[in-house]
Amino acid sequence: MPNKAGQMITVSTKNPEWGSVRLASSEMAIDAASGFMKNNSKSFLVKDKVASLVNFLEAYPNATVPGKLVTVEFLESNAPAEFSKLLNKNLSHEEAIASYVKRAGAEGPELTVQGERILRYTRYDAASQLFDTIISHDNVEEVAAFNAAAKQGNANFAG
Repeated sequence: MPNKAGQMITVSTKNPEWGSVRLASSEMAIDAASGFMKNNSKSFLVKDKVASLVNFLEAYPNATVPGKLVTVEFLESNAPAEFSKLLNKNLSHEEAIASYVKRAGAEGPELTVQGERILRYTRYDAASQLFDTIISHDNVEEVAAFNAAAKQGNANFAG
């Protein structure tokens, strides 16, 4: 998937030898509860030296890579070992996980189960054998209150 400048490879601003390629997928699904169709979009960054990324793109000239992108959700206390490899060690824990916290919309409250935050990330499954692992939140009243306030134009959420 091209970046904002239309390039397939995004070169690191800190080290021009390194870069990334964004893989993206989109699939239609039917929400079992509501019956409405929704589009599930996912993306994943492949990071490596630019020369290797060029070879990667040449191997898939039509930009179709075998495999699939899988969403992995988990409670914060049950983080898989591979998750820690994604975190920036130069940041505090809260800063490092901020983009992985599942929320009710971009600015909505954090989604939780019995008060514990749900975290999520996307991984690449080359063999297409894994399935999404989704956790339903139970802080429904908090989300409903936020949504009601947002409709009135005065949403203010501190959590």
